[in-house]
Amino acid sequence: MKKIIFALLLTSTTFTFAGEPVDWSGFYGSLLIGRDWAHVTEGATSAIYNNSENEGEIFGPRSPYSLGAWNGGIKLGYNKQISNILLGFEIGGNWQNSKGGIKVNFGNDVAPPSVETKIKNFETITPRLGYIFDETTLIYGTAGLAFAQVKRILNDDQGWFDMAYSSKTLKGYEIGFGLEHKLDNKWAIRGNYEYLNFGNNNFTYNTCYEVCPYVLLSLKQNNSIYFSNLSLGVTYSF
Repeated sequence: MKKIIFALLLTSTTFTFAGEPVDWSGFYGSLLIGRDWAHVTEGATSAIYNNSENEGEIFGPRSPYSLGAWNGGIKLGYNKQISNILLGFEIGGNWQNSKGGIKVNFGNDVAPPSVETKIKNFETITPRLGYIFDETTLIYGTAGLAFAQVKRILNDDQGWFDMAYSSKTLKGYEIGFGLEHKLDNKWAIRGNYEYLNFGNNNFTYNTCYEVCPYVLLSLKQNNSIYFSNLSLGVTYSF
């Protein structure tokens, strides 16, 4: 049965391309399912009371930790084929809910505070350069801009400030590569790897010390975030 199915698929593909040149030029859209692996390195946390009194560093740097999740993505782009060379440009968006955290060693607290990072989604804007071989298979590389929507949570519910939140859109860069194979002039399958790096980032948390609103507390913290994303999907050429 497997041999019969394979033969039918091969015949269908051959029939689709028969007498019709393979064309990579034009607009396209891709739907992908992926998995990302992120790494977060925590910096020190400082505190300012009532917008004036600087307490200095209250939490030191923490060990790196990892997080990851499955995600769904879409990419829209345009290709221009010049002989066996492909020049292109694409924008992409991925939706996910990856999260992870770490406990902070802080003095003699019975319940040490924790810090948590959530990556809600990320986007890319990249040129694409590739080489077409056997007319139907493309190998390509990408490099460009990356953006990520990140939410941070500091939890000290048995200590100084209960919980504090900070959300931010991070800007960084993307480097990637992939392989795409045409089934016919409309449909293709693709595999894609992306490395995204957002460097060092500063987060500010506005909360209260012990009882609001009597003592306002502003926490400042920095960290670095980078991650890899591996995805598979299908492409439709318009």
